[in-house]
Amino acid sequence: MKTSLLSYWSSAMRRGISTLAVATCICSTNSAVGQAFRPATVTEQYLTGSNTKLVHNTGCGQSSDGSDLMQVLTWDGAKPSFGWSFNGTSTGFQALEAVAQGLTVTDPDIVSSFTNGKYFMVAVYLVQGTSATQVEYEEQAYDPSTNSWVVVTPPTQIDNNLGLNCTSPNVDIDRISGDAVMVFQEGSSIYARALNLTSSTLFNNALVASSTRTLLHRQPDVAIYEDPSGTFPIIVSVTYITENVGSGTLEVDLAQDKLPNVQAASSFPTPLVTFNPVPSNRILEFPRIAAPMFPPGNISRYDCMTVVRYNSGSGDQILTLTIASGSLVLPHAVINAPLTSSYSGANARPVVTYIGDGAFVAWQYDDTNFAKLHKNVDVLGFWVQLNGTRATSFGNDLLVANAHFAGFQGIPSIEARNGTNAIGSTGVAMWFDEDKSDIAYKPINWFSANLRPAANGGSISQNLTPDKQLTVYPSPAVAGAHVAMRLTSGETAQMLQVMESRTGTVVANLPLTDIKTGANDVLLPTLPAGLYLLRLQTDHGSNVIRFNYQP
Repeated sequence: MKTSLLSYWSSAMRRGISTLAVATCICSTNSAVGQAFRPATVTEQYLTGSNTKLVHNTGCGQSSDGSDLMQVLTWDGAKPSFGWSFNGTSTGFQALEAVAQGLTVTDPDIVSSFTNGKYFMVAVYLVQGTSATQVEYEEQAYDPSTNSWVVVTPPTQIDNNLGLNCTSPNVDIDRISGDAVMVFQEGSSIYARALNLTSSTLFNNALVASSTRTLLHRQPDVAIYEDPSGTFPIIVSVTYITENVGSGTLEVDLAQDKLPNVQAASSFPTPLVTFNPVPSNRILEFPRIAAPMFPPGNISRYDCMTVVRYNSGSGDQILTLTIASGSLVLPHAVINAPLTSSYSGANARPVVTYIGDGAFVAWQYDDTNFAKLHKNVDVLGFWVQLNGTRATSFGNDLLVANAHFAGFQGIPSIEARNGTNAIGSTGVAMWFDEDKSDIAYKPINWFSANLRPAANGGSISQNLTPDKQLTVYPSPAVAGAHVAMRLTSGETAQMLQVMESRTGTVVANLPLTDIKTGANDVLLPTLPAGLYLLRLQTDHGSNVIRFNYQP
């Protein structure tokens, strides 16, 4: 899942509403009253040893063989490169092969897959050609014995070579089958090109959206629905911005088709419109899309979630545009960020990933004009449900990904699917730490988030105990399991609840009679098997963890 600075500065786009769930993440000063920021407590790791500068784009991916985990990250800047973390211990970074060959590379994206007994990475990027910017990809295989990568496919051009400038290359992959789809903009049209890693087959380009004199398309992103059982056809979803020059409007479109049709280079069907047309003098830009794995819950193979930045002139919003089980969900306020209503650029560069039985949205927040955090740029996030609505069981607090607060922290990318199970619990978040001149990354975990509270509506003081001091043991929980918690001096427990993970419905209120300062132990009630939330509310704020109960 990639983020791009190029599209952050571009201006905006077109058409009507469809049978899609549309959840609006409204960012305004008035709606943020009483809202707290939750700073990270897990320190991020760094890849390059302060050897990264001038980054404008990032991308990341991960895959697993069922026991090992490969995470890959890419970025541009002074020396476009990719890095990796294998099981969290074997790490490294190196220049992209195109850079090693002396090519000028920008705007990379990357995915990983475990195929034919090996870990592969596929990177797609822009290369400056003789007369126009073109799109190329490369494929490399990981050698765990040397913690290095071997080029399988050297940089290869994939656009139509029409002499038109290309932009916005992105890629997603079915980590089970090894089927990847790369998308890009060529001129003002959108194309998708399929690649199969198992057979090393590169298919022809499929037309997603053709431009005309009045219809212009831009900023595509792609997501692939994964089915570990192999029961259903793979669905490819492409989101993009369309500008109707004739009517002077912008909209977000969604084109979907089955993978075999994309491989056959068939044109995509007529797109759905996921956001009503707005005047083209407004900002509607940078759509990013994710698709789930099958199931969990009532997942449809056409389900997907798009995030986009929108500004009507009264402040930046981060919108979620969601297909959830084929049903329409009315707009909801999902993410509230404190910013001056007239300020543009405070919230930008959104990204999204499915994780656990929900999704996580992250974006770049510029606090320069507001002093709500540190008067600089940070990476914020929020948990959302499968229908794109706010996961209110976590409270109304925004999450801050970066534990290092000095200087610019931004240009985030996230990925949580790994290709081995339907409910993946661990993902990876990355961003550019300009203060350290490095690429920062850390895990995001559905059961125990590494992004956590501070109280007092924007204070960064850490008044709540760390997540590790609110735990359920053993894990997974069984009959007779206990809750271990610790209160700081002067902290008073107000509520300890068990909630159903998917809906947030309270299923048990635990007694607080003997809760005191310091260490406490509470018996967990008997529950049906499943995923749950444990919420501790104190006079200093709230803390929520997830746990798995298997009686």
